[in-house]
Amino acid sequence: MYHSSPITDALIKKVIATPDETAIFLDNQQITYHKLYIGTIAAAEMLLQNGFREGDRAVIAAQPGPEFVQIIYALIFLKGQIAIIDPEMGRDNYQSKLKQFDPGWAFVDSRLLLLQEHPILRWLYLRRSPTAPYFPRTKGIKTVACGYWMPLVQKVLRLPKAVQNLPDPVSLLTGDKTDQNLGNEFLITYTSGTLSEPKGVVHTTGSVASSVDLIAGMLDPQQEKLMAGYLPQYVLIAMAAGLKALIYDPKKMDAVGKLRFFAEKQITTVMGPPADFL
Repeated sequence: MYHSSPITDALIKKVIATPDETAIFLDNQQITYHKLYIGTIAAAEMLLQNGFREGDRAVIAAQPGPEFVQIIYALIFLKGQIAIIDPEMGRDNYQSKLKQFDPGWAFVDSRLLLLQEHPILRWLYLRRSPTAPYFPRTKGIKTVACGYWMPLVQKVLRLPKAVQNLPDPVSLLTGDKTDQNLGNEFLITYTSGTLSEPKGVVHTTGSVASSVDLIAGMLDPQQEKLMAGYLPQYVLIAMAAGLKALIYDPKKMDAVGKLRFFAEKQITTVMGPPADFL
């Protein structure tokens, strides 16, 4: 069963109105609204077929990109709960927050899963930095491999690329609106500090939707066309504002490189944390 929400409604409206319009730019890829919708439904169907239930908790340790956004939309449709924990806060800090959240599902970059299976490779990788992201093996969690295909030995699920019976987007938009899932505890964001006990903020679907609409309302699609960012919530804001979203990796560029990149891509809007602007 798919649950309605203002966030998914905004996606479905674009799928109905402009299915072939580009929603996300990533490297040399252009992801249309229709393709984003297919990936979202495919992810949701895979989860349902493998036992996902309303209220199940999922942690995401995947690279920002279209797949990440599709996972977010799928979990909103299924009324799941999400934690996005900063992997660079330190491995002990990361694991304490993971333990507290106690997820039943994990969406993990396949390269991190490969490290779990190769001790020497993992040792060399972890020597680089105490903040190098790593997702530990955890019993009782159903793992979904994301990103690049890797020759994994462990049992994992993989996100499908398509579904046979695609739900009509009109039916998802015009369905029962009596419960728009607004009070559902949807997203938990943890502080990045090293506290003795992990602290997090709980956002409902309604509060996230209100925040997205508030920020989107500050943007004028007549003047601003292309937003650059690297977190999934930036993509949600871009779509709500009628802008296209370009996902990039800020760590690959210094300040001069970023300015040159923004000029070359004709970026009109940039979203990021204060440290990025400093």
